[in-house]
Amino acid sequence: MQSNFRFCAIVLAVTLCGCAQNSTKDNPHNHPVTLEVKAGVLSGYKHTFGSDGKPYSYNYSGGDDGSGNLQIYAREGRNVTIPVHLSADQSFSIVSVVFRRDQGQLSFARITNPKEAVIQDMNTVAFPDGYYAVIVIDDVASDNQVIISFDPGIINNR
Repeated sequence: MQSNFRFCAIVLAVTLCGCAQNSTKDNPHNHPVTLEVKAGVLSGYKHTFGSDGKPYSYNYSGGDDGSGNLQIYAREGRNVTIPVHLSADQSFSIVSVVFRRDQGQLSFARITNPKEAVIQDMNTVAFPDGYYAVIVIDDVASDNQVIISFDPGIINNR
């Protein structure tokens, strides 16, 4: 059976790797991250390919190191919030966030705004190399929707 529906996707994953070792935050429970996405290959950006094989450029900012990576400390308590903002033209939307090596600590709230996602870190178990991937679609790609994944890291320290 052959489907007439063609779905392309770009998945950009971001790892939360804790590059800022001893930083102090005004609000330790809020670690905002911004993901900027553009179609094509642009100088000064990281590059990935969408599900349609076409190139996309992206850049993470914020987090603890200015590049979207995070280090969460036990002293921050439970349920640390990580808001992720998508900075891109209106054809791009966040559709999901997936996690790897997070010891079951990370989840995300249902997306109601296509430019925002909120990651929750239960922060009850240490893990040294967790990653989150923000899944973005490009609604005006020539093949309908292109899926893109972008991935920075998260570390939970005790």
